[in-house]
Amino acid sequence: MKKKNRENGNNKGGIGKVVTGLVVGSVVGATVGLLMAPASGEKTFKKIKGEVRGMQKRAKAAVGNIEDKGREIADNVKENVENTRESIVERVTSRKK
Repeated sequence: MKKKNRENGNNKGGIGKVVTGLVVGSVVGATVGLLMAPASGEKTFKKIKGEVRGMQKRAKAAVGNIEDKGREIADNVKENVENTRESIVERVTSRKK
């Protein structure tokens, strides 16, 4: 049953969880890497700050891409529903005649 839901695009929050996991993992990994590197506290702080800003930009871009894909899917669903409704109306009308 779960396999069918994924095929139909009903993977409740799966993409969001993946993106969140990637972002959190990137932040943690970059922070640990920078803290372990031999550099002064000020240089390390600047590196962390720069990394966080870069990750924020990438996360915003990923969210934007997900939103765009969601809108595209919603538009397709709306169009399919409208086409199905028109088809049903046509069938009902033709049978009445």
